[in-house]
Amino acid sequence: MAWNEWFLGYPDRAFAAAREAITQANGRGHPQNLEDALNSAGNTHLLRGEPDAALGCLEAAWAISQDQGYRMRIAMLRVLRGWALSAKGDDRGALIELSEGLAEYRATGAQASLTQYLALLAEGYRRAGRITEGQSAIVEARALEGEKWWAAELHRIEGDLLLASATSTEGQAEQSYRNAIETACQQQAKSWELRACRSLACLWRDQGRHAEARDLLTPVYGWFTEGFDTADLKDAKALLDELT
Repeated sequence: MAWNEWFLGYPDRAFAAAREAITQANGRGHPQNLEDALNSAGNTHLLRGEPDAALGCLEAAWAISQDQGYRMRIAMLRVLRGWALSAKGDDRGALIELSEGLAEYRATGAQASLTQYLALLAEGYRRAGRITEGQSAIVEARALEGEKWWAAELHRIEGDLLLASATSTEGQAEQSYRNAIETACQQQAKSWELRACRSLACLWRDQGRHAEARDLLTPVYGWFTEGFDTADLKDAKALLDELT
């Protein structure tokens, strides 16, 4: 529920659901319930752009997984820790955790969430300047036909990689951002839509297309009724202020 609330554009409801899950798990006294709730809360904090809060949840989940011998869960937590380190600007540490955590996860034979993990790995490669490897991760993630929950973000990250590539054009990046917006709209995923619109608006700003950028971002930002202290909404507001 927490993840879905965030995707649909309700970051504060997402936070409340994540905390309620931890409260209920604490009351049941079963380690796997609590580890899962902490893991999910960490994921939710990362979607909200709160890496420090996420790391607190992930470290608590890690202690349970180590104690119980949850091999697959430990691998998952390494990937999420890499996401948190990336959000904090530790690009080298993030890439180590993302790549090694993903390898360990695959070694268990697990398949779920690979789209998300490959998207995070692609972003880690982009931050490290390893553009070709990031693009390869996007191609692999897109081939996983069964998972669509990260589809809009795959397009957006692809756009960022294209902008960073010496062999691509701004037109190609713009099309990826447009694909991200279209996919987010089809899924009614307002948070992905906001993120993709901001990326395209940044590109248009850099091209001097300020009015178009403002007209694109204003309505989707104006749709939101909560979560104004989260990273995505702060970034969108700052860009709108700049464009205005």
